[in-house]
Amino acid sequence: MSGWSGSGKGRGLPDVGTVGAYSWSVSQMGGEETVPASPQYEWFGLGWAGKPDDHQIRALLLDRLRENPFTKREEIRVSVERAVVTLSGDVSSPLARRGADDDAWATPGVADVQNHLRVVIRPVSGLGPRAA
Repeated sequence: MSGWSGSGKGRGLPDVGTVGAYSWSVSQMGGEETVPASPQYEWFGLGWAGKPDDHQIRALLLDRLRENPFTKREEIRVSVERAVVTLSGDVSSPLARRGADDDAWATPGVADVQNHLRVVIRPVSGLGPRAA
């Protein structure tokens, strides 16, 4: 089985078809076949018609940093100028530093990343480490 179904009615294309949970319909208008846009996919391609500006890049990156389990508890300052992201501040582990860098590179519209995050080991208590 090919995974899709539909009725062709002799035109070579199905009038109504389904692929898994997705479906479409084709109507004949003036000799030309058109596929109406699904309300579910109207946004597709429209939001990123141009490159995101610096404000949008910063907002997208901040969302990523808040969702990342390695960076969500860190105080990371993010600035964006001409699609160049600068990360600054102190983080508690190399994983947090690397996670923030990876999130910045994965953000749409980013041209370069300058990672100025410092790894600072913070003692669990105010007493600090003790010798045996």
